[in-house]
Amino acid sequence: MPARKRNAKAVVQIGHPTSRAVSRSGRGKGGRLRVRADIAFVALVGSAFVVAYVIASNPLGNGDAVVPYIVDGQVSVKEWTLDLPFAETVAAAGEAVVLRHTVVEKWRARNVWKPSYLSQKIKQLDGIYENDNRWFGPYYDIRKPLVNLTKRVNSYSTNLSMSGVELFRRILSNESKDFVYFSGEIERLGSWAIDDLLPLDEFISLNPQSTSINVWIGQPRVIAHCHYDGYHNMYVQLFGKKKFTLFRPSQWSFIYPYPFLHPSHAQSQVNLSDTDLDRFPQVQKAHAVEAVIGPGDVLYIPPLWFHYVEALEASISVNVWTDSAQTLQVQKMYQTPVPLFDGISSEKKDLQVLALVIIIKKLINETHTRKLTNSPETFLSNLYDIRYYNLVVSGVLPRTGWSHENKSVCSLLQSLMSDLQTVLKDADSLQKYFRYIRTSVELLPTETREVWLGNLVESLLESVVTAPFVAQVLSESLECLHRF
Repeated sequence: MPARKRNAKAVVQIGHPTSRAVSRSGRGKGGRLRVRADIAFVALVGSAFVVAYVIASNPLGNGDAVVPYIVDGQVSVKEWTLDLPFAETVAAAGEAVVLRHTVVEKWRARNVWKPSYLSQKIKQLDGIYENDNRWFGPYYDIRKPLVNLTKRVNSYSTNLSMSGVELFRRILSNESKDFVYFSGEIERLGSWAIDDLLPLDEFISLNPQSTSINVWIGQPRVIAHCHYDGYHNMYVQLFGKKKFTLFRPSQWSFIYPYPFLHPSHAQSQVNLSDTDLDRFPQVQKAHAVEAVIGPGDVLYIPPLWFHYVEALEASISVNVWTDSAQTLQVQKMYQTPVPLFDGISSEKKDLQVLALVIIIKKLINETHTRKLTNSPETFLSNLYDIRYYNLVVSGVLPRTGWSHENKSVCSLLQSLMSDLQTVLKDADSLQKYFRYIRTSVELLPTETREVWLGNLVESLLESVVTAPFVAQVLSESLECLHRF
């Protein structure tokens, strides 16, 4: 089996996708001044779209429903040639697309992965999710720095154990008001499962050494919370139908992602099935495209595209994630330490914080000239407004708590500016760092640059003020950063 020979990580997801992080959340751990490259920052894009509602057909069978975002149309569908490679073609184009008549037609799973087959093949399955509502997510990563100040928005059971017969009885019947869903590594179904997906070479061809194969099983009406991944995503529908609502990277500012430091990083703060427009008014400016996929369809989702998924029927799906070239580039960029404390002793914590604020402005200014959407001040303002504001005003994150001699960031900047200028003046190592980041950003797709850079900014701030006070320092800096 090619996937095993190449040591490709495999994950099975049955039913509705909730998040790539469900099956791959544990890969890698970023230290201070290092950022996991699989999570992207979302900054507010200053485009003025017309605020509008769209009346859309409700796939969940409840008549017409008002969606708070603007649907521009459908994802392009392309008829493919059975043995023609497709992975490099769609990845290079960088657009969501549905492919039909691909090598999937050769898979045994294409014909036999139905409830009757899997209910007999799956002897016992652990890690099944159960919820009293149809909404699964947002994902919650307990290793993130803000875990002690936050809690799960939507708690549900995550470790039920069932036989295949019981799982599909629950999925196909209406006797229970609770919803069940499974996502896990494909080997968890049994050693036989991967053989049903051969040939698999084309799906892992973009990066055979960094690939995750997954299966999703779930019942009708299940919703996967809106989120994004940092990987190429080849999503194969094998049984039933699903509807994907996708937002390209330029729309992320309207989807209100959680902060990078939050346990629900890469997830939207908005429940798109029941949107609170008083808290999240920008959602009305978001533009989306939709795709309804059925058995045999392959949906390609590019890195950093938000997607929100609804199961229209009982469904069985397989997807394959692979690292992208931009992910690998960003990993190198994030792992490069900042020459921040050159000339600043560890006792002068206030000076370290202020030096970092100035460095971040300079860093964004350097990359701004390389086709970033916003100026440094606007970029940082949007970072706070979109990611942090709602969490601060709701009391989840503190408004205050970090200070030096009871002075604000702006007061300290004013009083210590001469010291800062001495420290930062003609720092060769710092200039080399700026050049490196600028060059790295230039290698990224234009549409994703603010996303990747934003995570870096959050991580840098957290390294000197600790996570609970990143919002405060960011907010206070905005009041006077234009003067320095």
